[in-house]
Amino acid sequence: MNKRLLIKELLENLSKDYVDKKFTPILEADVVGYLYYLWISKMGDARKVHLDTRICGFEDSRFDFVVGDVNFHAEKPCIKPEFVIEVKSFPPGFTNQQHRARYLHVIKKDI
Repeated sequence: MNKRLLIKELLENLSKDYVDKKFTPILEADVVGYLYYLWISKMGDARKVHLDTRICGFEDSRFDFVVGDVNFHAEKPCIKPEFVIEVKSFPPGFTNQQHRARYLHVIKKDI
């Protein structure tokens, strides 16, 4: 299957299931977990799926959802990514100040 179409389908299914109230994320980890569920439902194989992991060339950072092969020959094992999804969440119920603090954290430290 074309990887670009697969990503599009995963994100569309996630969005539809959220709108249809089939899942209610609170944290970014909830969204990542649901993406993993959707991947397994579609592909049936998790050998290339890695969560909260390093990718080659960016070993000091961790990425939320990565698909790719593991490079065990690097100083620290890392993933040779085919694609990466980085989730950012701004949950409802936060005050404006809390959203602003979250936004600044994402801009300064998480992207």
